[in-house]
Amino acid sequence: MMSVKGETIHLPRVSLGTFMTEMCDQHESKVALVDATTGRSMSYEQVASTVRRLARGLRNLGFKKGDVLCIFSHNVLEYPIVFYAVASLGGILHATNPTYNATELKDTIEICKSKFVVTFPASLPTVRAAAGNLVKKIIVFGKAEGCTSFSSLISPDISDEPISDPDIDPENDVVAILFSSGTTGKPKGVQLTHYAMVSNVLQVLSSGELTKNDTYLVFLPFFHIYGLGPVISAGLYSGARSIIMSKFDIHEYLNNIQKHKATVLHVVPPVLVVITNLPNISQYDLTFVQKIFCGAAPLSTDIEAKILVMFHLTYITQVYGMTEVQVTHLSHGGKHKFGSAGYLLPRAECKIVDVETGKPVPANVDGEVCLRSPSAMKGYKFNPGATAAIFDGDGWIKTGDIGHMDDEGILFIVDRLKELIKYKGFQVAPAELENVLLSHPDVADVGVVGIPDGEAGELPKAFIVTKPGSEVTGQELQEYVRSKVSVTKRLRGGVTFLSKIPKSPSGKILRRLLRQMDGDIIPNPILNHS
Repeated sequence: MMSVKGETIHLPRVSLGTFMTEMCDQHESKVALVDATTGRSMSYEQVASTVRRLARGLRNLGFKKGDVLCIFSHNVLEYPIVFYAVASLGGILHATNPTYNATELKDTIEICKSKFVVTFPASLPTVRAAAGNLVKKIIVFGKAEGCTSFSSLISPDISDEPISDPDIDPENDVVAILFSSGTTGKPKGVQLTHYAMVSNVLQVLSSGELTKNDTYLVFLPFFHIYGLGPVISAGLYSGARSIIMSKFDIHEYLNNIQKHKATVLHVVPPVLVVITNLPNISQYDLTFVQKIFCGAAPLSTDIEAKILVMFHLTYITQVYGMTEVQVTHLSHGGKHKFGSAGYLLPRAECKIVDVETGKPVPANVDGEVCLRSPSAMKGYKFNPGATAAIFDGDGWIKTGDIGHMDDEGILFIVDRLKELIKYKGFQVAPAELENVLLSHPDVADVGVVGIPDGEAGELPKAFIVTKPGSEVTGQELQEYVRSKVSVTKRLRGGVTFLSKIPKSPSGKILRRLLRQMDGDIIPNPILNHS
């Protein structure tokens, strides 16, 4: 039986606001944040000063300990500043997807009981339609009638002296509510404490992979845990320079790598898939990149191999975790294994259990991945049933991921428990078939699901995006898979050609949408490249 615990490091019990601003003070005049579009920048001392002024400005507006502030915005320099200001007051940040419609936003506001909203004037119709009676104040970046301007809350007239913690209990007080991706159901509000977020910043930085000399290029959304914690919070704490993109465009992204001499890329697998398919990649100077961190979904070994050649790297740092427990594993040069999710971070624990019995299994045997860590959530907001379902009696979080640990404790993820295809009693992992298909020269992207079958239970079916000009047929792809897998894993459900694989903002394939598309076959994939 195998259970592994990471090494020990000191994790302070301090509020996130104090934790971040005191470190920003130490980095002084060094550039902290840069807007990739406008070039506007902020130094570390400006970040700390603005956080403290904003905290006082919010307090003057009536914000108090325990209040919830919703930020409904794409990535901007002020996003982490809002977060740390709210944290400094003992408040809670409600981070939400800025593409939500009014109904979706209203659902999250009602779950979080948000009294304040920060947004842009262009989003006001959605915010006002969603606000109901809960929201008391709307703050805008810019100006809008009936709203408080963000600039008025950070006036130079407001003191930027350090703020003493307003009776914050770091281990029990929630500092952020983020929403799980919802790929298998309605999103749930994940409550993270000050201690959990402080812990994960230090856990991630303990690897030594990220330093004050690095330049990050950041497009991952700050409303997602990957962007808000391991990327921007760890980046600022380390003293790195972060180049912030408000939206993702592949050519702008590559131009920014070149322009800003980015040394660290934080990505999700779909971005690397796009890069490997670009015909003109050689026109960009990518030689500054020293490290690529990839998380949120499994990375195909074929794509990984291609990226290593393109960027002249020896490894890609895989990052593993989930909103409910943040990052628990990552790989680096000293402990990297091709195709793995990495090794345990300090103070985190991992065990693999049998999906039927819940009992731990030996090394190299697949089962459900279970995690414990100081970075784990407190629970789901107003959802005790879901909270009880994800925790076992000993405080382990059941991730729903299927994987195994090798003899050295290195984690390998096979697939999602709920996404496993059951063919005649055999378990078929969609990610394995996707990996095979991505190695085909005509395949640009792919998603695999199980479709119902009266006799077999489920049949594996592939949804394919082909490369421009490809004339490959579904039958040819079925034969290709047939030649590379065992008899239970063949694409008996067929092949459907699409122009795009539906994915969540964090890069996860939305398999439920693929199942809804079943049977909607596009007859001519050659014309299907919008």
